[in-house]
Amino acid sequence: MTMKRERTDSRCDQVIRILREGANLSQQEVADYLGTSQTMYARYERAANILPTRHLIALARMYHVPVGAVLGLEPIPEEYGRGRAQGEASELGERIREIREAYRETEEEFGEKTGVPAAVVRDWESGLLEPDLGMVSRICDLYGVSADYLLGLSEKRELDQEGDERYRGLSGAKRDLLLAVQRVLREK
Repeated sequence: MTMKRERTDSRCDQVIRILREGANLSQQEVADYLGTSQTMYARYERAANILPTRHLIALARMYHVPVGAVLGLEPIPEEYGRGRAQGEASELGERIREIREAYRETEEEFGEKTGVPAAVVRDWESGLLEPDLGMVSRICDLYGVSADYLLGLSEKRELDQEGDERYRGLSGAKRDLLLAVQRVLREK
């Protein structure tokens, strides 16, 4: 059932367009993230349809803004869209790039595996956006790294203590190759 929008004072339609454009995302990329069609997402931006609650929450998480900001009930935080210190990548963003490059994946491939548009991966890597905790966990599971490593709290890359013994004495390149083979085997 499609919910038709009735006249309201909400600015949600304007805000989601501003957030999308500020993140340099296309309507199709946001629609893919939400699991809907580009046509339906465009209807949200035109206020032809009401944004479902599940999409409202997903957009707030994706853009790292309060739900009230997406609804137009409170201002978009000043730091949104400016990144860190004039666009400096965060430690998390640098680690995401490092992992993606270690697996020789494009932003599109990394995004496909993690379920986000390539533009979101670019924004993570540049420090404009940061993944939520659920996504951090997903990246750790997919790529076999510890959360402490991904968040820049540790230089220890492996997920578990067992990994230390298996990789002791191997060069970084050989260890990375072994991890890549193990990842391929896990995916089968």
